[in-house]
Amino acid sequence: MDLTKLRLPGEYLADVFEKENYEPTPSTSMEPPLKKARHDDFIENLVSENNKLKYKVKLLSQRLKRRDIKINNLKSALNIIKKKSTNFEEVERVLVNNFSHIHEHVFITRINLINPCGTKMK
Repeated sequence: MDLTKLRLPGEYLADVFEKENYEPTPSTSMEPPLKKARHDDFIENLVSENNKLKYKVKLLSQRLKRRDIKINNLKSALNIIKKKSTNFEEVERVLVNNFSHIHEHVFITRINLINPCGTKMK
């Protein structure tokens, strides 16, 4: 039996750590070592994904806030018109005739914000 080819268990683990780029964990427990590169990439991906989600939540909350402000402004305007006018049915008829398709205008405006050039640029 050749003693030069005999390897101790510690030498085998050292070779595995060098080949696989393992770094042992700083604790004294028997936890398996983690690959630093994969672990850091995973954490960076989580952080960047978390930042993207925070940004999307911020944008959506701003949209909701603006929508609520518009609704409150229209409600207060209608209340003022009700208080100051004697014939609210006539005012209601004028509003319906002039602003009945306002939701379509808002929808078209949002489409133009998404694609300001329209389909003409294709």
